[in-house]
Amino acid sequence: MTAADPTLSLCVLSSSSSGNCSVLVVSRGQQRELWLIDLGLSPRRTRTLLAQRDLGDVPIAGALLTHLD
Repeated sequence: MTAADPTLSLCVLSSSSSGNCSVLVVSRGQQRELWLIDLGLSPRRTRTLLAQRDLGDVPIAGALLTHLD
């Protein structure tokens, strides 16, 4: 691994009948970006859960949808 290789972390924000959303944290040195996996929560709930995990100020780079329902 070199300094340019990213480090990946997966965090499940919610996985229930009331909504699913996980976040992939991509870290490269001191820089981090988030990739949301599924968007089954409201924007407000998603922001709240990210903030509770100290990810509220990390930019969201994109989203991956695993299913549409």
